Amino acid sequence: MGSRCNKDRTWKAPLGFFLGALPTLGLVIPTWLQDGLNPGHVAAGFLVSFNLNNVAEGLTVLARYLSLVCFELLRFIGPGTHERWEFLKAHPLLFIPGLILSIGGIAQPIALAFAVFHKKHVLKDWEAMKGLIVACYLMVWVSFWFISKLPLAHIYMVFYPMLMVYSIYVWNLFPRNKLSSRTAKAFVLLGLFFMLFYAPILAQKDGLSLNRDPLVRALQQKNYHLAGERRPGSLY
Repeated sequence: MGSRCNKDRTWKAPLGFFLGALPTLGLVIPTWLQDGLNPGHVAAGFLVSFNLNNVAEGLTVLARYLSLVCFELLRFIGPGTHERWEFLKAHPLLFIPGLILSIGGIAQPIALAFAVFHKKHVLKDWEAMKGLIVACYLMVWVSFWFISKLPLAHIYMVFYPMLMVYSIYVWNLFPRNKLSSRTAKAFVLLGLFFMLFYAPILAQKDGLSLNRDPLVRALQQKNYHLAGERRPGSLY
C-alpha cells in the first residue's frame, strides 16, 4: 500500500505543476497569435522567439546557479585569469589566502552538483530536496532560451534560500570529525581575513567617494541626469 501511494505522488506532483502553469501559458498565446514569434515585434528586444546561444550555456548556468551559495572569489578579483594573477601578485598578503579560497570556491559547486547522485541521507526529504533543486535549475535554464538577456547569476538570485538549504544537506554528507571541522572553520576564517583587506582595496578602485561630486550635485538639485543616464532604450 505504501509503495502504491508513493508512485501516485510521483506522477501527481508534476501533473499538478503542469496544470497549474496552463492558465499563465494561456495568457501568452493571444500575444503569439497576434504578433507572432518575431523578436522585432517585442518592445526593446527583451524577448526573442528562441535564443540558441543560451541553450548552449547549460553548464554555465549550472555553475552560476550552484555558486550562489559558495565562496565565489575569482570573478570579484578580475575578469580573466591574467587579471586575477596580477591582482594576487600585487597584494602578497592576499596571495596564499586567495589561492586557497579560489580552489575552495571551485570545489564547492562541484561537490553540490555531484551530491545529487548520492542515494541516502541521514536527514529527511533528501530525495525531494534533490528533485526541487534539479527542477528549478532546469526551469532557470529553459527560461533563458526565450529571452535575449545573458544568463547572469543575479537574475536567479531568488533561489538563494533554497540552494542554501540544499547546501546544508550536502555538507552534512561529509564525515563529522576534528579534521573536517577544523578545515571548515579555517576556510571561514581565511575568507574573513581576505575580505578584511580586500574591502579597502576595492574602495580605492570602485568606491562612491571617487565620484562623489556629481552625486552630491544630483541630490542637491534633485536631477539624476547629473549623476548618470539610463542605458539607451531603457523602459524603466
